Amino acid sequence: MGKQRFGHCIGLLLWACCLWIAPACRAQVFHVSLNTASLNSLGTFYVEFQLIDGSSTGGNGNSQAIVTNFQLTGGALGSVLDPTLGNVAGSLAGTLTLTDGPTSFGDVADFAQAFSVTNSVSLLTFDLQLTTTGVDTPFPDKFSFLILDGSLNPLPTEGPVGVEFVSADFTSTSPTPTGYVSTGALQLGATVTPPQSSQAIPEPGTLGLLAIGATAFPLFGALRRRRRRSV
Repeated sequence: MGKQRFGHCIGLLLWACCLWIAPACRAQVFHVSLNTASLNSLGTFYVEFQLIDGSSTGGNGNSQAIVTNFQLTGGALGSVLDPTLGNVAGSLAGTLTLTDGPTSFGDVADFAQAFSVTNSVSLLTFDLQLTTTGVDTPFPDKFSFLILDGSLNPLPTEGPVGVEFVSADFTSTSPTPTGYVSTGALQLGATVTPPQSSQAIPEPGTLGLLAIGATAFPLFGALRRRRRRSV
């Protein structure tokens, strides 16, 4: 009987520790907003999401970029630009997940989809969650959000490489994205809103620690090649 009570006490203690650790292990969700009114009636453009692995292994699968709640007012999405590169799952209609590997998928996860703006009032928004289990060497992993013109050339911006509207280097286990403005004739600028505490979503590792049977996002796809500028 004493052993049974001792076991119950240990179980309760472990559960309490997990609940105490959980808030610190939550991934942050950032809101991204981009005024796309200047693209009105200018034809086809493309949104591009890219996650690049910085490790020497060529894709070690330790980082993810998750895009949800994608919306475009004053315009419409078109077809996905094939081929999609690397480990990409889902779609902008629901949840889009980019993972940096594993090695069989390569070191770049890349997804692009056409869109057009047909109204003088237009706004592109989405939620972004960045997660990683560690900082890669010799370079940190990198997330980028770009807009390509009809010829698949990225619009110039004040981003680190000169083409990103949103960029984040995974230099810690809590990557923070930054928004940038365009530098060309088209006036666009991305705003990244910091997350509220209520927006925090427990990471798969935390859910597993709490023993509630959560599973990771299904990762699928085949490695395909496309010539597109990587940043």
